[in-house]
Amino acid sequence: MGQTMATGGGPSRTADDSPYAALTPLSRRSLVDSFDHRRSLFSHQLLNDQWREIDEIYPHETLTSSCIALLGLARSGESFDQHAIDPERCLEAIAGEVRRTGYVGGIGLALWANAVVGGGTDAEAYLRSAGLSLGSVVDDLLPSLTTMEAAWLASGLLHDAARRDDAAVRRAAQSAVDELRTNRYSGATRLMRHAGAGASAVHRLRGHIANFADQIYSVQAFAFASIVLDDAAARGAGTALADHHVQLQGPLGQWWWHFDAQRGHVALRYAVYSVHQHGMSPMALAAIDTADGADRSAAIDASLAWISRNESGTSMVDEQRSTIWRSLERIEPVAAGRLRGVLEALGVADQRDADVSLNRETRPYEWAWCMYAAAIAAGAPKGGSIV
Repeated sequence: MGQTMATGGGPSRTADDSPYAALTPLSRRSLVDSFDHRRSLFSHQLLNDQWREIDEIYPHETLTSSCIALLGLARSGESFDQHAIDPERCLEAIAGEVRRTGYVGGIGLALWANAVVGGGTDAEAYLRSAGLSLGSVVDDLLPSLTTMEAAWLASGLLHDAARRDDAAVRRAAQSAVDELRTNRYSGATRLMRHAGAGASAVHRLRGHIANFADQIYSVQAFAFASIVLDDAAARGAGTALADHHVQLQGPLGQWWWHFDAQRGHVALRYAVYSVHQHGMSPMALAAIDTADGADRSAAIDASLAWISRNESGTSMVDEQRSTIWRSLERIEPVAAGRLRGVLEALGVADQRDADVSLNRETRPYEWAWCMYAAAIAAGAPKGGSIV
């Protein structure tokens, strides 16, 4: 008989019946293949059926994908040695990427990975290796981050606080959570803004138009804060935010792309991303279920079902390429897309169905979050993870 799977607080099912039974092996295979042993980084991605260097296309993606790859492998209980991956060397290389690229928005993911894989340095020492300090990250960097990046920082600090009794780290974690709750979350609309007052002019300009990553990583961070800090206010915000998104979920289980935090509606439906469906939403909803005791398993099941039954009429899974393709994109003329952007900024809700095309791309973090969510659903030992 197969291993039982728990989705949220709902009934369990056997591993053979779970969508992850098919998704996990191909995610593991491609994630390991994406690792560059020379650089000790997860720096390869699939694009149009071909392996490509991520840096050639997305300058910061190697940094963030490498962090998430460590998280996914660790949460799934994979042996790093079996794949000839040294997590300590990878963490060192990630710190080097922060210095090389100057991209500090992903430092929360790096702290999170360092905590979960049991890195040999604490948060403050790891920050120093990346050319940062705990004080500068909280006082100077945090207000300037996008909401997604602030949520990563909160989650990273919370994981370090969970593994070590360090008052300074706990205070820093609380500051990051409070930034999310008081400066980014709108209680009136139960949505997150994209950025705070300290962000760049570009991010402030679209501050009320937030993407799904801003929303779902915040749900997860609020859940972690509830568990680690016993923060009732964070739990309340996470519950309200998660429940609103469940209400907004599409008829096929879709998680939409842009939200108007000022008016409370879906600002842009497409693209719909596979990683939101199989990874990020299931893992975040499972975390908030753990924090507040609710059962959002129906939303998780609908989210996963979209992978095989969606508006394209075909599965997002490609067994031959061992991947789950990235997204379904709206097909429309360039002029129509620009008009949609203007209407979005003016507060017009997007309620349109769409003709869609398949984006044949996958980045390492997508395979990693799939493995992370699958491990939670299977009830695998948490290791250094909070959930």
